[in-house]
Amino acid sequence: SFWLEKADYLRLKNAEFGYTFRQKELQKAGISSLRVYVAGTNLLTFTPLKNYDPEKSSSDQRNDVHPNTRTCSFGVNIQF
Repeated sequence: SFWLEKADYLRLKNAEFGYTFRQKELQKAGISSLRVYVAGTNLLTFTPLKNYDPEKSSSDQRNDVHPNTRTCSFGVNIQF
């Protein structure tokens, strides 16, 4: 039990927030709908482990400890 460590974790892996505008002002410009969104991946991880990813495979022989890449993106969808 010397090498065992509590590895509970909580992770917010994907999230997307968006809003769709459907107003008469948009129709005057020839647009039927307009959607604006923000999305993110690997946003938060709560764990007592230090410098280690809880989802990492234990069979990795290289012992890589690189963190997951956090990405944020935003966009606009327009329908005519």
